[in-house]
Amino acid sequence: MNNTPPPAIIFQHGLGAKKAQTLNLLEGLSQSVYSWHCPGHGEIPLGSEKPSFKYYSNYVLDKMEESKLDHAVFGGISMGSGIALHVAIHFPEMVKGLILVRPAWLQKKSPKNLEILLDAAAHIRRPNGLELFKSSPGYLNTKGSIDEVGQSILGVFDNSQRAEIPQVLEAMVNDRPFENTDQLRNITVPTIIIGNDDDPLHPFSMSEYIHECIPGSHLEKVA
Repeated sequence: MNNTPPPAIIFQHGLGAKKAQTLNLLEGLSQSVYSWHCPGHGEIPLGSEKPSFKYYSNYVLDKMEESKLDHAVFGGISMGSGIALHVAIHFPEMVKGLILVRPAWLQKKSPKNLEILLDAAAHIRRPNGLELFKSSPGYLNTKGSIDEVGQSILGVFDNSQRAEIPQVLEAMVNDRPFENTDQLRNITVPTIIIGNDDDPLHPFSMSEYIHECIPGSHLEKVA
């Protein structure tokens, strides 16, 4: 009988969200779950470093070292799944598996599905920006008939957000977690990708694309 405990899970939040997003999602698992606020989110100030998938990946690896972890299953929601991919590509020895929930980036910077967040960043800086944004054509078109999508976007205007959030939004939308599909094809750890239809911020086609590129990966569509 194998008494080796399962690896810990490192699971990161989405852009403009907080670690409670991920801890609530994984509540009840028997194995250890770690999640940290990326700089510019929650109680962590951004500092002088420009937000990027590389910076956030290195930040997570530093926190992992502080927690005395030498490997883990990596995952996350949206931006968090991009961080997990970046770690798997550049530090494969640290990664025992991947859980990618609602990917929002591929190898192209400034993906069209995230343009609305650039618009939101610009409105955050304006007086009465929230009300102006809620009446803008871009927001109304993106929200469509799914209220959850609209509420997700409006979360970046919340008073609990750090003052640096416009800078964080702009920098991360203008970055990418990987550069080419060959990097995905070299991933060999067990991988599950979870996506859903009718979410303009996280098109299911992105989940399908990553699934097609990572050998042996498993794709699940949820409501």
